[in-house]
Amino acid sequence: MPGIETASFFVVGGTLRRDAPSYISRAADQNLYKFLQAGEFCYVLTARQMGKSSLMVRTAVRLRDNGTQVAVLDLTSLGQNLTTEQWYNGLLERVGQQFGREDELEEAWLRFPQLGPMRRFMRAISDSVLPDLKDRAVIFVDEIDAVRSLPFSTDEFFAGIRECYNRRSLDPQLERLTFCLLGVATPSDLIRDTRTTPFNIGRRIELSDFTEQEATPLIQGLCADDAVGMVLLQRIIHWTGGHPYLTQRLCRAVANDGNIHDTSGVDRLCEELFLSNRARERDDNLLFVRERMLRSEVDTAALLTLYEKVRDGKTVRDDETSPLIPVLRLSGIARVESGVLKARNRIYNKVFDDKWVNASMPGAEIRRQRAAYKRGLKRALAITLPLLLIGAAIAYWNLYSASNTMAVRQFRSPSPPAFWASSRIPVAGEQSEVGGILLRTGQPDVTVLVDNFQFGRTSSSGELRIPLPPASYNIRLEKPGFRPIETSVLVAKNSETPIMLKLEREAAPSLFVRAVPGATVRLDGKELGVIKPDGTFVHEASPGILTIELEKTGYLPVSAKIVLVLGSTTTVNVPMQPDSSAADAADYAAIADSTDPIALRQYLQKYPTSKNAAQVRNRIEEIDWKNANRTDLQSLDAFLQAHPQGQHANEARQLVEELQSGQADYIAAVKAGSSEALQAFLTRHPNSPYAEQVRQRLSQQQDKAAVLSVIHRYEESYNRQDLGGIVDLWPSCPDRIKKNLQASFHSGEKQKLQVEVEGDPDIKGNFASVRGQETRSGSLTSTAPVTIMLVRQNGGWFIQSGIF
Repeated sequence: MPGIETASFFVVGGTLRRDAPSYISRAADQNLYKFLQAGEFCYVLTARQMGKSSLMVRTAVRLRDNGTQVAVLDLTSLGQNLTTEQWYNGLLERVGQQFGREDELEEAWLRFPQLGPMRRFMRAISDSVLPDLKDRAVIFVDEIDAVRSLPFSTDEFFAGIRECYNRRSLDPQLERLTFCLLGVATPSDLIRDTRTTPFNIGRRIELSDFTEQEATPLIQGLCADDAVGMVLLQRIIHWTGGHPYLTQRLCRAVANDGNIHDTSGVDRLCEELFLSNRARERDDNLLFVRERMLRSEVDTAALLTLYEKVRDGKTVRDDETSPLIPVLRLSGIARVESGVLKARNRIYNKVFDDKWVNASMPGAEIRRQRAAYKRGLKRALAITLPLLLIGAAIAYWNLYSASNTMAVRQFRSPSPPAFWASSRIPVAGEQSEVGGILLRTGQPDVTVLVDNFQFGRTSSSGELRIPLPPASYNIRLEKPGFRPIETSVLVAKNSETPIMLKLEREAAPSLFVRAVPGATVRLDGKELGVIKPDGTFVHEASPGILTIELEKTGYLPVSAKIVLVLGSTTTVNVPMQPDSSAADAADYAAIADSTDPIALRQYLQKYPTSKNAAQVRNRIEEIDWKNANRTDLQSLDAFLQAHPQGQHANEARQLVEELQSGQADYIAAVKAGSSEALQAFLTRHPNSPYAEQVRQRLSQQQDKAAVLSVIHRYEESYNRQDLGGIVDLWPSCPDRIKKNLQASFHSGEKQKLQVEVEGDPDIKGNFASVRGQETRSGSLTSTAPVTIMLVRQNGGWFIQSGIF
């Protein structure tokens, strides 16, 4: 492949360079650049190895080229074991390095010690960066999901970003500052408080898989022959579905092999890279998908059951309020198409198949161990039973003896509790010098813990005296319905230290419901109100295990048990299914004679279990089969994906086999390159999708042969001194050249012409040019470069100029 080294063309894993030839531009490239240029807050939250960091790098370069100040912050480089101040100061230091304002930002940070870390961070940027900007400033924050591992809450960081946008009307210079967040998370993973989240005012940038058209530039790294490269790329996309990492890796493997010229070779490499047992345990991407699915915080069994529905092609709508669907999306195992979850690609389908789902279900390992245990127990029982009987007899005798002995012994009171024995709190009489604490809370029955050991409870007056040796202690107060509180107290020798602490009540539990607008909400039978038009309902309730019920005309009533805890918000997503008995009949009557596949599919989505569903599916199949392109592999493959067991499935598979056979023959004919091979392909596959391309190649070869034949015949006519033959080949030959040729032929000296052609003829429509060198001997002895021009007339080629 001229000019490009395969090893450097494809990049597998990691961020692509700004000039990487294998970078594929998608809609996200234009959208992210456009919205950041307009000053909008953007975020790219999606699965791993989808090209987030590469998109960020290229967008940052484009922004810098346009005069925008850009800072790129990778949160993983800051570390995790940090204080809040260290983290924000680390962010500010990296902003300063990239904006060329390191000293100014550090001075601004030190100038506001009275402010909290987030306010100091934002104040430093607004005071030291924004006033000198001629254009915009964009701060990219990559690996944003790293905030989940920090030892402190970062909610105020996101609230600070939102505040930047809210204050633009009061502080116009904030118009010039914007942020872009990238990572593997959902907005709710990053910030819980919906009132201060910036994600509901920002632009979500979707990173989709490569389409076949978008991936076309990869052909130049696959194969020197574009036609063969296109066939290979189509098969690669067939397996990967355009997933960036999987596509780049399979492309690189095909290019490195060097001997892959058909789809069977791609299939073989795909098996080795991703589908073999060894690959499933080693490939980083497959391991990430597996771990994300099996180590998430949601119910694993429910998640795997939902994935099975997606994999089986059942309708699962994209619902961001569901705790399960974000896991499917962020693991990368599923994608969203027209609001419905679809299986991501054929590689994932084969790796994470039904067998994997069953083996990964909770309890699968326990069931296997239990079965093995039972088998081992049966084998061991015959050997161990006699020993067990002997042991039981001995144990009975020892127990009998011990009970008699205990009966005659005097009962002793228990030792002091471990708290008194192991802590610094004295047992009465052990120390002569002791201090203490006089605790006043104003609240009775408050549990008091000293260094995490429970000492006692406050009296009805809210007081408690605690004798302690001189030292520093941690005091913790707890009471149901109140927020716990802690403090450190220094106890002096022979003195009582008074402290006053008061517990604050926990906020009442908050219930946040998402459901169908207009639905009536009841809690333990008591009607609370109706769901608002935006689909939400908020209510403060008492703590405990309660039953929530929802009802609405036209929908089936639903109920569920919920747990409300003091000081927390419980979010409940209640899907309500339409009461479809009457609506089904009316909707079916509307589409009973329809030939619109969209209307038919919408009916099935609404009534998947209707008695009319089978009839509607058959009609959809007939329409899809009628519209399927019988000469296009992708069209047939899409039909088989939609109707794998349909009545036309076998016919479609047979057509696929024929097209694949024709595809293999086409690749072989192109590789052979001869007119005979191309003609043989046309004879065997006259209606193939590749037939027109073969005809063009064959026509080009025939034209080249015909042009070269004219040059050769001219050479022969000249050497025979046949002026008539020359004129036949060169009808427009000027009279002066004819006279010169005739004179040289009658000179009595033998004339000879040799034309050495360099390269192939250059043919464009009805005109051709041939470059070479002509050598003459005799009366017109000469050697010179020559360009012969020819024209096609009346189905034949004739010399137009350039030779003598």
